[in-house]
Amino acid sequence: MSKSIKNIGLFGFGQVGQGLYTVIQQSGYTGASIRKIVVKNKEKTRIVSSDLLGYDKNEILDDQDIDIIVEAIDDSKEAFNIVKAALEKKRLVVTSSKKMVAENFSELIELQKKHNATLLYEGSVCGSIPVIQLLDRYFRHEQLKSIQGIFNGTSNFILSRIFNENLHYEEALKQAQDLGFAESDPTNDVQAYDPKFKTVILAKHGFGVTLKPEEVINFGIDNFNAEDIRFAREHDFKLKVLATLIAEDGAVYAYVLPHFVGKNNKFYEIENEFNAVQIDAPYAGVQFYTGRGAGSLPTGLAVFNDVKDLVNGQHYAYEKSASADLTDETNLLLEIYFRYTDEKIKNGLNFISTSETDLPEGNQFIIGYVTLKNLKEQLPQIQSTGSVVIATGLRTLKSNQPLFTNHPFSTEEKTYV
Repeated sequence: MSKSIKNIGLFGFGQVGQGLYTVIQQSGYTGASIRKIVVKNKEKTRIVSSDLLGYDKNEILDDQDIDIIVEAIDDSKEAFNIVKAALEKKRLVVTSSKKMVAENFSELIELQKKHNATLLYEGSVCGSIPVIQLLDRYFRHEQLKSIQGIFNGTSNFILSRIFNENLHYEEALKQAQDLGFAESDPTNDVQAYDPKFKTVILAKHGFGVTLKPEEVINFGIDNFNAEDIRFAREHDFKLKVLATLIAEDGAVYAYVLPHFVGKNNKFYEIENEFNAVQIDAPYAGVQFYTGRGAGSLPTGLAVFNDVKDLVNGQHYAYEKSASADLTDETNLLLEIYFRYTDEKIKNGLNFISTSETDLPEGNQFIIGYVTLKNLKEQLPQIQSTGSVVIATGLRTLKSNQPLFTNHPFSTEEKTYV
């Protein structure tokens, strides 16, 4: 007969670990309790009793009385080592490390099958929005058209402060760091690596496609300048970093880019640390979800719900499998705003039907269509020169039809050759 109360072994007591602890304490939940917390820094003052603390990972991994292992540390390589060891011991495991899951997806799935273990990771994607559960359960048997969303609360917070309070990028970033939304090294957030890892995870649950992070292009917000912000404001746009997964013509396309969004776009109203996810399905139609995506308690709540699911015997089905891949990236046309200083990079993108305007101080921008393949090839040079890519529209070369109807500039039909 199983124990009525499950013991939790928790690795890490930073933002996520403290969030989980607080939610358990304040929720009144009696199905599980924290038995041991393993941390690195022995000198740091903690809000929990020293009796709960340990400093050797084997204090949790070798404790047979611990039923559920929760991994919530910053080091993705060590996180994988911990999760792998736990799965090999046939444990129930929760992680919030989106980078670790994205980089080791196939092996983590195989480890669960081989050792009859279970791994849940709702806390790795979109904070308080239970999007993995939605995809794995509700949309399990529906072939989705697209998933698009604001997956990073930190960059969205910064952009909100820039547009709503006229702050400079550095000021908005400092606010995000002071509030605990951004790390001291904000690279993963502001350069859009964080939403890229989340996109990889949702590709598996939404479309059955196993992607590698390096297959998904990402461009962030740290290269924006005053002219980009001015251009957005003059057209009554806001800037949002959107992760996009779209199934079209037998392939699944994935990218993470800043977008101009107008008032006709639902993402226009998503501000500060909030995330949003839009799912387009043939039976259910377009569904839109929003909730807090950054901070200790939203992520702690997602981890807490994974713990409850493990207590109740839940696991991911992984029922979707697809032969679709990313091989036909020449078929997808992205309309982009591209500000540049190097003519060679612009020429390398091979724009289709462009309009060009001179900007002050020798800068230039182009609005026009490029293939996803060309953009991916040129992205390292674009990033290194301080250029900016902002998406505005999307269509396929074969059909020449818009794939999203909320084009920010115009609803007029255009012909691109």
